[in-house]
Amino acid sequence: MANATEFAALDSYLRRHFVPFDEFVALGGQSPARTAGLIDARAIPGPIYSTWPNGAYHSPVGGAQGGKPEGEPSHWYAPAAAWWLRRAGTLTPDAAAQAFAARFAADFVTRLGAEPQGALGYPQVYRHGTFEPAAAAEAAAGAAPCWP
Repeated sequence: MANATEFAALDSYLRRHFVPFDEFVALGGQSPARTAGLIDARAIPGPIYSTWPNGAYHSPVGGAQGGKPEGEPSHWYAPAAAWWLRRAGTLTPDAAAQAFAARFAADFVTRLGAEPQGALGYPQVYRHGTFEPAAAAEAAAGAAPCWP
């Protein structure tokens, strides 16, 4: 279990920078069931942080902390992720996931090709110092949105 001071600091941070599920749903203008379906299909990001009444928590950097979770969790979402929720529009969750992955891949290839330092992050797409779009598309498939 996290100590009380640490957990209070985390709670304050979460309340300042993240929103609970009902607020996330409202920001995205979708129903709770549709939002949950989009998260399950990995079309939109799921909770960034989860906390439990016994002081256990899960964070994107530290993973599970504070012992075994007990009780009902509180999940916290990035408000900016509501953009993806709104963009899903009326697409089915699977169609939204496919559309977003395709858009991500196209954007990834375009932007990486224009990035002067791209070879530092993705050397595998620069064959003999030359940017190769097909290799970048392969890298994009591995880097596509992989939210929790």
